[in-house]
Amino acid sequence: MKFKIIFLFFNLVIVLSFFVVFFMPLFMLGHEYAAIFWRDSWYLPIIFFLIIGGIDSYFLLNWRLFRNLEDENWDGVIAYLEDRLYQRGRISGQKIRILINAYLLKNNMQGIDRLESHLREHYPRLHSRFLLSLGIPRLLRTDAEGLEFFFGPHRDETRKDKEWINFLYGFSLLMQVRREEAMGHFVSMIHSGYVGPTVRLLLLYSLAPFTVEQDDVASLVSAESAEMKKRYSRPALEKEIQRSREQVVPVILAKLTEDALNWLYPSKQEIEKEA
Repeated sequence: MKFKIIFLFFNLVIVLSFFVVFFMPLFMLGHEYAAIFWRDSWYLPIIFFLIIGGIDSYFLLNWRLFRNLEDENWDGVIAYLEDRLYQRGRISGQKIRILINAYLLKNNMQGIDRLESHLREHYPRLHSRFLLSLGIPRLLRTDAEGLEFFFGPHRDETRKDKEWINFLYGFSLLMQVRREEAMGHFVSMIHSGYVGPTVRLLLLYSLAPFTVEQDDVASLVSAESAEMKKRYSRPALEKEIQRSREQVVPVILAKLTEDALNWLYPSKQEIEKEA
């Protein structure tokens, strides 16, 4: 929907609501009762002007951003938000999210690196809030050591994205061929109980190569895999995976997730080959 239409729609709804509330007593009860209502409700016009003024101010102050978003002008979005952040020092969590997404659409990993450094120094709360997204350049560059040192200090924190931070930390160990450490970390994640179905699937798939040489891991993977297949059909698990892709990291790991799904739910041909 066009932002101009949204702007006009909000104004129209608020104005109509005001007129309905303010003039209803006149039409329903008559002039005498309406006069009493208006006298006792003198504050309603003030509230109305404050509401419409606040909404209009928000739209007008962000009109350049809205126009660039509407035109899908990602360079314009980036230029506007970088000016707000680096020159004026004024930014919100919503705008940080938009800026990160614009960088990703333009494949501008240097922009995310710069943003990460700036937030770490000046806005530690926003840095913590967007930690997972700020680590994306290291993942795309397959910078295993960078992933380890970026996410490692945060793996014990209580946070919504804890499972993904911990998985990427273990994934960085696996990329560095530190197999024993990665295996131990993945096993502890499964036992922790806080991981959702998408991460649990990736953990089991990552542990599958260890089942040949580790009987305890083989038993764990076998039991957990059977439990997942009992709880989810493939279509049901695919829906859970799709929900997790509201974040960017699961989208980046889509190929790995698809391989994990094919491993958990092998086709008839694959089963016949193994037989």
